[in-house]
Amino acid sequence: MQRADTVTGDVAPAVELPGSNSTGRFVVGPRDPAATPLATVTQGALVFTTSALADKGMDQVNVQTAKCPSAFSILGGPPVIIGDYKINSRPFELGEWRGFAQQLVHTFPAGVDPDTYDDLVTVVVHRANAILYVGYEQTKKVGERADSATKVRAALEGTLERLG
Repeated sequence: MQRADTVTGDVAPAVELPGSNSTGRFVVGPRDPAATPLATVTQGALVFTTSALADKGMDQVNVQTAKCPSAFSILGGPPVIIGDYKINSRPFELGEWRGFAQQLVHTFPAGVDPDTYDDLVTVVVHRANAILYVGYEQTKKVGERADSATKVRAALEGTLERLG
């Protein structure tokens, strides 16, 4: 996982997909994440020369995603990352696009920020010779429902409508 709002240097991807050309990463976020509840949206795409290469690339992404634990804790480090993480993954379909949605919920220890939690959903979908991904991350107040899965679907619908 990579938090788009905290990347300060070059980051190597976990999966290098041969035969693809990245369309670049677009990050849309609040000016000051500490002062507003606005979400951070990350979108990107890989376009392959053939559908077979895209199929193989999506298979690699699925293999790497399957390695994610369902829960883990980080006990030391910067306050923004310490706490408990819970992850679930499920199939995702939108029109002819098929893939998965992976939701991560991060809660802070009592002494750090007991009033909020991070709700992040990443959707990776594939069709023909393309793989698209959309990340939707927001900070919620404890007691508020985690709704990033619904909101990322709406963001992806808008993206796919623009793509045609």
